[in-house]
Amino acid sequence: MRKKLDDPNRLAKLLIRSDLITPYQAKHLLAGRMFGFYFGKCKILDVLGRSGMGTVYLAEQITMRRLVAVKVVRRVMRSRSETLARFTQEACAVASLKHPNIVQAYDFDQANGIPYIVMEHVEGMSVDQQGEQLGPLHYTQAAEYVRQAAAGLQHAHKNRFVHRDIKPENLLVDIGGTVKLMDLRLCSSLCEENESDKLTSDSDRVGTVDYIAPKQALNSKTADIRADIYSLGAVFYFMWTGRILYPDSSTSQKLIYQQTIPSNSPMPRNSPNPAQQMPSLASSAMIA
Repeated sequence: MRKKLDDPNRLAKLLIRSDLITPYQAKHLLAGRMFGFYFGKCKILDVLGRSGMGTVYLAEQITMRRLVAVKVVRRVMRSRSETLARFTQEACAVASLKHPNIVQAYDFDQANGIPYIVMEHVEGMSVDQQGEQLGPLHYTQAAEYVRQAAAGLQHAHKNRFVHRDIKPENLLVDIGGTVKLMDLRLCSSLCEENESDKLTSDSDRVGTVDYIAPKQALNSKTADIRADIYSLGAVFYFMWTGRILYPDSSTSQKLIYQQTIPSNSPMPRNSPNPAQQMPSLASSAMIA
């Protein structure tokens, strides 16, 4: 036993097996990093994902004794006032949109000058991860996921918010089959258009090229509800076929195709009944 205690790696494995620390915490301790295990009243347990703006951690909210997701602005982005403004915008958007098909925000604060958002932790996987692991969904399952996502978007739209980045990665499916919209970093309020414009320069294109609406690609500032509907139609196509619309094209080519080729042209023709009507359903959503 003493040999295990004298060997840091063995000790770390023992503590992990005893559920006293997580592998993430052990890795940091073994690297000599003694700080960064807490953000406010949240104990960091693991990394859930990273994006251009920030890192999302799995954490335990100590006061409520529940698992949460904590989103923290990346170090290199913290000095940019525009980034902090967008991060604050995301926090306000998530906090104001309470719906079973939207990831809920619990808190927004700063720790040592670092802003972070405490959000609902969704135990499950994204539609993108499902596609990678399971392949195309059965058409009835794809339609059900779209229905739920549309319900969340309808709530956002009723409150005059546009998401502007609907894609498979931003649709989470929990273990009970509930779809939740996430990553409202780019969410903009239609009643605060001037403020939203300040956070998007003329050269910025908000959205993801494989799912972005043509008009949004031309000018992200003018994106409205129709842009989200278009993107949801493109996600519908991905879930049902396991493919994006223009897989062998460059970014610039994709943007040109989306603006010049009829939206129903890439839809498959060998669909089994009763899914033969699915292409027209996806196409009707992608008239933007």
